[in-house]
Amino acid sequence: MNTSEIIKNIKINIRSLITEIDLPEDSPFSQKGCSPRVDYADGKSEKGYDECIEFSTEGTLTIKENYVEITYKENESLGMSDIESTLRFKKTRPTMINLIRRGAAPASLMFDTEFPRRNCSYCLGNLPFSFCICTKNLENRFGESEGKIVLDYEIEMHGVVTEHNIYTLEYKE
Repeated sequence: MNTSEIIKNIKINIRSLITEIDLPEDSPFSQKGCSPRVDYADGKSEKGYDECIEFSTEGTLTIKENYVEITYKENESLGMSDIESTLRFKKTRPTMINLIRRGAAPASLMFDTEFPRRNCSYCLGNLPFSFCICTKNLENRFGESEGKIVLDYEIEMHGVVTEHNIYTLEYKE
């Protein structure tokens, strides 16, 4: 049994494009406070997206047997100062990625091209809620010294799509 483990310090660039889906006024989810939405004073940021988040950070790349983990601290200026995120996948199944968040707002999100609709959970304070991640596309260019992961997905609550996100993480030693 091979129990070797490789741990590397990496530089990470993250870009997240978020589009809120316009819901009909008669939808029960279009009422303020019924879905996890944030209002932005500047309107659309680029190419029709409501929000574009970009930041750079440092993290670790851990490779142990068949598993790969990319771990980093979330951006403090976005109000996520005590949150650590880990993207985890198997080298033999790179098109299924689990995003685990630990800290003030714990979450477990699953992105999967084989089974694209996955039940997930998120916790804000003491209020946990469930929703579905619907993976539209997933790109995983894993390398031991550099790589790129792109998650293109929708968030669905009670059968209604509320948000479309494109999350890109690039890393290198």
